[in-house]
Amino acid sequence: MIRDTISDLSQPSDLLLATLVTDCTFACQDTAQALEIPLTSLITTARWKLAEKQEIVLQLALNGLAEEEITKLVEGIKMRAQIYKLLSQVMPITIEAAS
Repeated sequence: MIRDTISDLSQPSDLLLATLVTDCTFACQDTAQALEIPLTSLITTARWKLAEKQEIVLQLALNGLAEEEITKLVEGIKMRAQIYKLLSQVMPITIEAAS
């Protein structure tokens, strides 16, 4: 279970981020396989950009990929990740990806 490290309580908003991260990770892996992009390492994290929890920042750490491949993977996430598609209709989600 995800717990706040300060209050030791479960936060529904953190569960939402965890669901988004999981969905985007699978979408990225599926896109890499479909486009035959060699995905050897992927770390996906998400955080609230503002204390008011009105914007999400999704971060992808990918090793050894060209900028063109990263762009294709991000576009694949936007097309395949159902939670991303749902949430992006009601709040901004910024995807930051780097190799």
